[in-house]
Amino acid sequence: MPESGVPPLESAGRDGAELNVDRGLGERGATISYPPGSTGGRMYGDLHTVAPTATIALPPPPVVQVSPGAGLVPFTIAAHAAVSLDDGAAPIDAYSFDFGDASAITSQAIPDATHTYSTVGWFNITATVTDTNGLSSATSVAVRVHAKPSTIVPDLVGLSTKGAKYTLKDADLKGRRLVKVLFDWPEGAVYSQSLRPGKLVSPGTRVTYTIVDWPRCHPAYKGACLDPHVTDYDCINGEGDGPEFTGRVRVPDPSNDPYDLDRDGDGFGCDTA
Repeated sequence: MPESGVPPLESAGRDGAELNVDRGLGERGATISYPPGSTGGRMYGDLHTVAPTATIALPPPPVVQVSPGAGLVPFTIAAHAAVSLDDGAAPIDAYSFDFGDASAITSQAIPDATHTYSTVGWFNITATVTDTNGLSSATSVAVRVHAKPSTIVPDLVGLSTKGAKYTLKDADLKGRRLVKVLFDWPEGAVYSQSLRPGKLVSPGTRVTYTIVDWPRCHPAYKGACLDPHVTDYDCINGEGDGPEFTGRVRVPDPSNDPYDLDRDGDGFGCDTA
């Protein structure tokens, strides 16, 4: 036992002897080579006496490439783990991708993968490469998944057939038209609609609306279909006696208000309790 108290590591006494060690720093597979011409019977841990050189056998880290880097849910991306191998390095044996959303992680032989996100948020995509020696390394990149934008359902009641069509188009919504008692094609007015005006929906949502004869809707009012043949309309929340009643309606021209529904002249009728 030497004075230092360090047990001998190896005794070779040959030029170019090699010693495989685990340096305890996570650098597995290190190779210490004694340069030609070095002599001496035993080495007692004093690496400076033999001037060893060390080479760490680790696979190079991959570079994760994703396309696109952000999008709207549901969001599909393509990921690629790019690896540059040095001459003589062990070839890559397997690739794995962790997409950061608790989906299954599988090992594969190719560096490419696709994935679809169904939730909104930031996600770290981690690619891990493993070489034929069983050594691995990993790297990550972040992507962001955005919620779909929303649009407001417009009020179609009282609009003409053509007006309803273009109003839905401007709101980025689809329309399904139902025709009821219509004789003067293609004229008519919207009598009812399937979705409540003001509701927030995703672009492309379908709104079903019913078209009735244009003469059945009084042209002086919008937002509700008032029958022009009725002698009088009163507000549902008012004190009138009818014979017909209506809720809130638009009165585009307060001077043309035959049923006297817009009493404060603000362009809306039956809008106060």
